[in-house]
Amino acid sequence: MTVGASQAQRLPEWEFWFGVAFFLVTLVGGLYLAYGAAHVWSDRAALPVQHLRLHGDRRFVSDEMVTEQLLAQGPLPSLTQLDVDWVQQQVVALPWVNKAAVRKEWPDQLSVHVTEFEPVMRWSDSRLVSDQGELFAVPDTSVVAQLPLIEAADELVGDTMSMLAATRAATDKAGLQVIRMKVTSRQAWTLWLANGIELRLGREQTLARFERFLALYPELINEQRSTPQYVDLRYDTGAAVKWPDQTEEGLAEQDGKE
Repeated sequence: MTVGASQAQRLPEWEFWFGVAFFLVTLVGGLYLAYGAAHVWSDRAALPVQHLRLHGDRRFVSDEMVTEQLLAQGPLPSLTQLDVDWVQQQVVALPWVNKAAVRKEWPDQLSVHVTEFEPVMRWSDSRLVSDQGELFAVPDTSVVAQLPLIEAADELVGDTMSMLAATRAATDKAGLQVIRMKVTSRQAWTLWLANGIELRLGREQTLARFERFLALYPELINEQRSTPQYVDLRYDTGAAVKWPDQTEEGLAEQDGKE
């Protein structure tokens, strides 16, 4: 029997200590790398946000507005520590901003996609109405002074939007487009047209009465050269017309008034 075949061969002493040293070096190096990674992750200055990219079709929200808003409380933290929900809240708080989508782009870039409100009407107390029927406030509504002005209770936003759309669909004449609309607390509707005519529609069948005015309009034009001051359509048929500096007169047959 051979002794070497029955007993495990012992490694040379230098190889043993070399293996121990290699293990210790590897362990220390791994710990150092882990410490360094943790330090970079927690250090605000390690990965600072260097670039801000803004996307989206914008008419009223400038790059400067967004940048000033985000830096109002001081420099942004590192990208690792930056809270995208906080960034989103800050951007949405700006006037005209409807939505904001925020994305981190490593190593040092922040991407923000801004969606503005699309205004379709001016509201009575210096607010605006979006194309989705949302009321929102801006510092200055004069930048959209061409939009129709609506005076009504907030709960009538949908009704006034529908009425405005219906009047636009009823005529393509620029002078007959509605530029102002008022609905009283008693639900009485009055419209003002681009050509200066005031239409008194009352509380019932408002769109039908507007369409009746359109049918009567050619006769109004032939009646006098001047533009009527107002046309009162609060009758079952016909209308009453007030000409500038003249008394009110009837136009066509009139049956009871509201």
